[in-house]
Amino acid sequence: MDGIDGDEALYAERDRLVRELVESAAHLKVIVAGPGTGKTRAFRELLTTGAGDKIALTFINNLVIALHRDLGDLAQVQTLHGFARALLHRHGAHGASQGCDYYPSLAEILRADATIVLGRAVDCCCRGLPATPQVQSAGFG
Repeated sequence: MDGIDGDEALYAERDRLVRELVESAAHLKVIVAGPGTGKTRAFRELLTTGAGDKIALTFINNLVIALHRDLGDLAQVQTLHGFARALLHRHGAHGASQGCDYYPSLAEILRADATIVLGRAVDCCCRGLPATPQVQSAGFG
């Protein structure tokens, strides 16, 4: 298997696995895949089936940003940690305070560091860096 034939075989296998995922009767589904393997395509296929609220959880902030962009309103997209934090704030839990901290976005960290180093407020160093979407959507940002 090499060249185009190999690619076609890989795409066929990916499509088969996505079909199995979509057709599965399981209520909770997990997608484990590396970069460039079609996770977003699989999420989209899965999220367009069935009714009700849907959530896509990941450990990776950059994937949250990409899924927000690529999936639109098909699902609530958050990191697992952001989702868990939102649940703690919404419902409370024994031993967890409402004021638990979160880690700010890279843009916020760079802005604060530049202000300290330069001794004045800086706003331009972080232009183009997105804020952390899961913090914003959960209402903590």
